[in-house]
Amino acid sequence: MNEVVEAHKVLDRERATGSLVAMVPVFRSLVLVALLAVAACADLEPAAVPTHVGLTAVTPQPPVMPTRRPAWKPGLPREDIGALPAPEPVGQPASFITEARPLTPDNLAPAPPPPAVTPASTPALSPGATTPGLRLSLRLPKKLPLTIGPIALPIEAKLSNIGTREARLSAQTPCDVVVWQLQDARGEVLLSKDAGICAQVIAESSLKPGETLITRDQINIPARLLGAGTYHLRYAFWGTMAEADVSVE
Repeated sequence: MNEVVEAHKVLDRERATGSLVAMVPVFRSLVLVALLAVAACADLEPAAVPTHVGLTAVTPQPPVMPTRRPAWKPGLPREDIGALPAPEPVGQPASFITEARPLTPDNLAPAPPPPAVTPASTPALSPGATTPGLRLSLRLPKKLPLTIGPIALPIEAKLSNIGTREARLSAQTPCDVVVWQLQDARGEVLLSKDAGICAQVIAESSLKPGETLITRDQINIPARLLGAGTYHLRYAFWGTMAEADVSVE
C-alpha cells in the first residue's frame, strides 16, 4: 500500500515539472514584450524643460529715415560744375585783373596767306637754246606706228657738263625743269607739256664737270593729232634744249 502511494506522488511531481517546462516559452514571450514596451516608453519621454530662462533687455533704436537727394537732369547745366574763380596773378592786386573775354574772329590775329599757287605756263623755246658748258642728248625711237589709240613716245634725256666749271641749274618752278613741244612739218605746235599746278618756288641744282643727269619721260600723243608723216620734237631739260625728228608710219 505504501508503494502505491509513493508511486502516485512520483507521478504528481513529474506532471508538475512538465507543466512548468511547458510554461517557460510563454514566460519568455511575456518578458520580451515587457522589455519592448519599456524601451518604447523611454523613447517617447519628452525632453527636459529648462528650469531657468534668462531675459536680456534690448535698448530700442530710433528708426533710420532714408535720405533723398534732388535728381539731376542731364539736359540742364549744373551751376556747381566749372564755377571756379579765376586765379589771381602773384604780386598784383585783384582790382587790376583784366576780364577774360572769349575769342572771336574780330580779335584773332589774321593767319598768314598760303603760298601762291598758279598754273605753270610752258615757256617759249627758242631755237638752239643752251647753257654754256652743258650738252643735252636725246634717245627716242625714230619711227612710231600709226594706231587708233594714243601713241606713246618714250624719251631718255642726258644732261652732261662738258665744261671745266660747276654749272648752277635753276628753273622758275619745279614744273619748268622739263619742257617739250611737238611740231608738225610746217613748224606749228601740235602738242606741248600741260601746264600743271606748281608752287611758285625756284628749283635749283648743280652739275659738276664730268657729271651727267638723266631723266626718262613718256609722251602720250592722241592719235587724232597725228597722221603719216614726220614730226619735230623740241625737248628742254634744266634750260638746255635738244631737238629730234620722229616719223609716224
